[in-house]
Amino acid sequence: MAKRSPFDDDPRFTRHRTLRAARTGLIITAVGLVGLVLATVFMPALVDTAAEQAADASSSRRAAQATFAPLAIWILTVALLVAGLLSVFRSYEWRHAESGNRLRRALYATFDGGMAKLQDLHARFMRGEPSAYAPLPDTVLAKYADTYLEVWDVPEDTVAYVALSTGKGRGTQYAGLVRYEGMHYRALKAAIADSQLRRALPDAANPLLAGDAR
Repeated sequence: MAKRSPFDDDPRFTRHRTLRAARTGLIITAVGLVGLVLATVFMPALVDTAAEQAADASSSRRAAQATFAPLAIWILTVALLVAGLLSVFRSYEWRHAESGNRLRRALYATFDGGMAKLQDLHARFMRGEPSAYAPLPDTVLAKYADTYLEVWDVPEDTVAYVALSTGKGRGTQYAGLVRYEGMHYRALKAAIADSQLRRALPDAANPLLAGDAR
């Protein structure tokens, strides 16, 4: 079975369904349900109004649009309701198995370049130095991307994970998770806070160069 997440099959993590993760889906579901009820209740009035507009329409095209408008409204509310329910059922969060603390996504970036870009980024983050991974290479819009970077933070455990993948759907390939802790964790957090890794971290803000890290 294809992996759906870089945390699949890793005993360090557990997956949980929660109301927090499903909040957006619940809101969409509620809006869709209210819209469906209102569309159903007022459907006769909408149909009558549409018939009047169709009769007064200046062209057959406008008449057809007026006739099918009530049905289109009802279909849209059903689609919204279904989208919300799917979002709820697919919503979950990952937690550290040992502590139970949840992973929070601290950074998301998209690139093109496929496996070559993935390997380059993975090698950079494996070095653990902000000077190696920041600034990041040029990013691209998500619709043009084929390579993805996520940084997941567990602040209660002072640990972060860098997850890299390339491809989509069943063809997605994942690089090994890169774990950051200790001074390297603090440096990564500082680099993200400074510029979301869009520029080099100033030496003065780098915990790895601080006096207590020498």
